[in-house]
Amino acid sequence: MGLVGGGLTFITYQDLYKDVVSWDIPYDFDTVVGVPRSGMIPAAMLATHRNVALVTPAELWLLIKRREVFVPIHSKVLMQQPKHVLVLDDSVHTGTTITYIRKVLLDLPVELRFAAVYVTPDHRDLVDFYRHLVPQPRLFAWNFMHHGLLTQACVDMDGVLCQDPPRQITGAENYEAELRDLKPLFLPSVPVHTVITCRLEKDRTVTAAWLTKYGVQYRFLVMMDYDSPEARRAAHEHATWKVNYYAAHPELTLFIESEKWQADYIRVQTGKAVVCTEEILASSHCGVA
Repeated sequence: MGLVGGGLTFITYQDLYKDVVSWDIPYDFDTVVGVPRSGMIPAAMLATHRNVALVTPAELWLLIKRREVFVPIHSKVLMQQPKHVLVLDDSVHTGTTITYIRKVLLDLPVELRFAAVYVTPDHRDLVDFYRHLVPQPRLFAWNFMHHGLLTQACVDMDGVLCQDPPRQITGAENYEAELRDLKPLFLPSVPVHTVITCRLEKDRTVTAAWLTKYGVQYRFLVMMDYDSPEARRAAHEHATWKVNYYAAHPELTLFIESEKWQADYIRVQTGKAVVCTEEILASSHCGVA
């Protein structure tokens, strides 16, 4: 994990895996309950690493109350009744979720213990075990596009929200068709402050239509104002233009950029938080250094 500017801590999949498998949490539990959705990720890592059962809270409740067994993928372990259960979430911030899960499962005739990989210092007492104290603001690679910080964020278009357009396209009609048919990459589930893109103003209609098609909500769509792609390339100010916009808006506290070199430049020039999807994808590759 590390700072990405502006005091923001960003935790990658690789960070999470290392933290889970090196965790000195007790070995005496026979079932891990993952708190949906994001808690299922570390829960699956831990359950697989320790070779114990993995269920959701609803599955645990039905398994014990109705003695139903689920999903053949882990039926071998689930044939026995759980006795020592670890309820695991990726993080605890306000404690609302873990408190609710505790109430739901409290009357089950099993030993229940609660854990989170990352907790804020003020809420460490809500769990029996935690791996790291991580204060806010923080973002995780597995849910950074679902965080409330996006309401204060600039989000790059190509390479973040959607694929990068092919570099060699001839003809305006072909280019518009390519933009229209680009596949989504990281779609936000909360409104973003500004979608920022080096596409030209003449492409606003097709760009806005794509955002609408995939349910991306935003306040502003900021595009470059050049007469042609050639003029834009000649100016060579993609990163500088983004820096100027980000720096000029103090209400913006996060920038999500696709290319590492631009992300580094924006971070250095503004001193504000910048997350890079190229780095996120690289950190999620198989293999842990």
